[in-house]
Amino acid sequence: MIMNRLIVGLALSLLTASALGDIWTSLFREKIQEAKNGISEAQFDVGTMYQNGRGVQADRNKAIEWFEKAAAQGDAKAVSRLKLMKANAARFQKTATEAGTGDKDSLYDLGNMHMEGVGTNIDYGKAITAFEQSASQGHIKSSYKLGLIYYEGSGVKRNSKLAFKWFRQAAEAGYPAAQYYLGQMYAEGTGVGKNRGEALIWLGKAVDGGFDQARGELINVSESLKAENVKTASAANKKSP
Repeated sequence: MIMNRLIVGLALSLLTASALGDIWTSLFREKIQEAKNGISEAQFDVGTMYQNGRGVQADRNKAIEWFEKAAAQGDAKAVSRLKLMKANAARFQKTATEAGTGDKDSLYDLGNMHMEGVGTNIDYGKAITAFEQSASQGHIKSSYKLGLIYYEGSGVKRNSKLAFKWFRQAAEAGYPAAQYYLGQMYAEGTGVGKNRGEALIWLGKAVDGGFDQARGELINVSESLKAENVKTASAANKKSP
């Protein structure tokens, strides 16, 4: 019964994701026709959809093109958006130049800008490269970000082993959020052999570091370990003469 509910839930979630994709695609087709007919609000909407990749592949240049069309008609939102994009582009160029010198903080910032499409098009490959170059210099947040990328499959195929590698690097450097994820991975046996003892250690470090989200997981793992120990002890007693 439980398995059936899980299957139904998964099917519904997939259908919902598919339906949302269809809705955005249909909306884009509707808006692009209105935009081509010179409706400034639709031109702004099309620009936003190109900027965020909603209903169409993200394309910063096309987003600017449609924002400019709307701005030419006096659309205040488009004018404001163009100013922001221009400022972000200048910030991106400055960051890229600084990152080119090998500065680890600038490389981290550059990775985030590639991930979020700030001042440039979204490019997960370039983001990962920047984070790796930064992490190789000991930048803790870059290691953590790489862990998240591979753990969640953000723009890349999920890879538990790589996620574990990068989370561990950040965790050992004292980053509480990475310690939390590392503890979870030990508890679940994801990317590493299941080890509740190690899980408790890392979750405890995360709690001590102020990462309150780890408290609930710490309690759950602790209770699971206690139950396992009781079961083991009971089995041992039954074997004893």
